[in-house]
Amino acid sequence: MTNQTPTRQTPTLQTLTPTGASPIGLTRRRFLRNSGIAVAAAGSASLLNTQLAGATGSFTSAATGSGNTLLVIFCRGGMDGLSLLAPVATPEYYSLRPSIAVPQQSALALGGAHRNAQFALHPAAVRLSAMYNQGSLAVVNSTGVMNSTRSHFDAQSFLEGGVVNSNMSPTGWAGRWMNATAGASDHPLRGVAIGGGLPASLRGGTAVAASGFGSLSLLPWGPSVETVTASTTDLYHRAGVHPALSPWADPTLGTIAQVSSLTSTDRPASFPDTEISRNLWPIARLLQAGFPMEVAHAEMHDWDTHDAMGAASTTTARMYTQVSELDTAIGAFFDYLGTAASKVTVAVVSEFGRRAYENSSGGCDHGRAFPMMVIGGGVTGGVYGDFQGLGEQGLDQGDVRVTTDYRTVLSELLSRRLGASSDVLNATFPSFSPTSGWVGVVSP
Repeated sequence: MTNQTPTRQTPTLQTLTPTGASPIGLTRRRFLRNSGIAVAAAGSASLLNTQLAGATGSFTSAATGSGNTLLVIFCRGGMDGLSLLAPVATPEYYSLRPSIAVPQQSALALGGAHRNAQFALHPAAVRLSAMYNQGSLAVVNSTGVMNSTRSHFDAQSFLEGGVVNSNMSPTGWAGRWMNATAGASDHPLRGVAIGGGLPASLRGGTAVAASGFGSLSLLPWGPSVETVTASTTDLYHRAGVHPALSPWADPTLGTIAQVSSLTSTDRPASFPDTEISRNLWPIARLLQAGFPMEVAHAEMHDWDTHDAMGAASTTTARMYTQVSELDTAIGAFFDYLGTAASKVTVAVVSEFGRRAYENSSGGCDHGRAFPMMVIGGGVTGGVYGDFQGLGEQGLDQGDVRVTTDYRTVLSELLSRRLGASSDVLNATFPSFSPTSGWVGVVSP
């Protein structure tokens, strides 16, 4: 059931004052260990104005004020794109994958205004299929990193760094975007990552990473919000605290006050107890509450399917379970947002796809291209990209050939949904510009 979203009002940060003594004996080490919050420093204290904690009124993007959000879901491990978006009209597909190919009779047809008989979705992608048929899901086929690496580490580093052929980038593409569009009125939760540590894509920006609501509000280890606030205030303002912490004092305190004031933060039944649903729920709740989040990141692991993928129609099979969990979580996310979903665009990425052929263990090894999904607000549905087939001439040494640089799609989303200028895009993706213009997956 779709929840109707009330008018989104931006929460205001409270003014918090130091206290004399820590009521629970808090230390900086204990705070950092227990809070579960990771923060990406921008390299300049001016990029995070410490007056935020005393500010009132609305917070907007200094660059655009678009009110839109870009959420990136990273499927780590290398998602098998030929299972998610099966080329059912390609004869070689079934000869290369005798036991794991998606059967035509169980594949979910791509219908609606963007009907496409060449491809079909995995049987577990029920919600994604409905979104495609309604015109709110686009798939950019044969997307990837323009580098032949099959290393998880290198491919993830290239993709998140936004600089191909350099896996030592100190900053990430989203972090650079945040820096290029930073302003004094930016909200502390402008950039948020849920599901672990700070992702490499957000390095260098003023972003917050946490495992969930508890880590954002620090309440799991404090008896009350008042005690946590008083202790943390004292920690940040007492003599002897390392100077590097001081720029983060008021934003951290403001975040505690805001997030802990939310009601109904328990994950609803529509978000199952899976990794991706647990990670998407806090983002959905914060957005519905009116937090002006512009860039968000969520993680999903276990896509490294070297073996035992199972038959595509078997509901207990490994690949079926993975697709089903992703599909259910994305459906629940948009259901919960209700009418606010028109302001949120989701991009689903992976470091690479899998090889075109099935291996002897019933799985697929590391490959190249993957189908990048773009879902939600502003999306022009359909299948995009230049899929060159699975014949000998179309493949790249046994892999689906990369024909669309993933940065082209992200650049389009940043430009058309978040209002990034050409100068901002140049700062976000240095030494890169799309060779053929935008793909056309979203409207301005």
